Amino acid sequence: MRFSGTLSWRMSIDRWDTLTDHALWLRAAEDIDVPAGGMVPGPLDDAPPEPVRPLADPAAAAEGWRAWWAAIVTRSDHEPSAAERGAVRRAYEAAPQHPVQADAALAPWPELAVVAQAQAGEFHTWHNARKAAGLRLQGAGDYRDGRVVKDLERRLGRTAPPFVVELLVLPVRDDDIRPAQPGRYLVPERVYDAPDWPERLEPLLLPLFG
Repeated sequence: MRFSGTLSWRMSIDRWDTLTDHALWLRAAEDIDVPAGGMVPGPLDDAPPEPVRPLADPAAAAEGWRAWWAAIVTRSDHEPSAAERGAVRRAYEAAPQHPVQADAALAPWPELAVVAQAQAGEFHTWHNARKAAGLRLQGAGDYRDGRVVKDLERRLGRTAPPFVVELLVLPVRDDDIRPAQPGRYLVPERVYDAPDWPERLEPLLLPLFG
């Protein structure tokens, strides 16, 4: 995670997040039928592995994946019940070397929880390689986010008010910036890395200036 900001405002840029990337990877790897729309972004940018076996209940997997995704990107404050904690713990015990940090969200969908756990090792191999390659390309850093705020301050003739904006940068084939909740946006890597990113960011920040 990287931060831009001052004492009054802050932007966090969360890239290569394990939770979001695992969910996106699993949707692709298991061919879970959840198309883009609302908070759900487009498909994974990379070619996924072939599913090991078909899921017994594809409809339940899709329902469970949607709930998992919503819990991840909204950072739900839901307190899991004892039954939910037990269901997820049993899934973790199948492969404890790579625990799936899905808290209680997958508990009502045990098949998906078990598959997520079983595939965790393969996911981590993909994720770690992708993150290492991305960090090498990132170089000294990207200061465009802060420059957008400074440009708005200069053009509007006033200091930025206090605000917090979170950008979850995702490895997906998508051109849309999707709000997850107030102040939190799902941003495709291809959008964030594009030369016109400052022009895409400005409309998200302008309303915060009042």
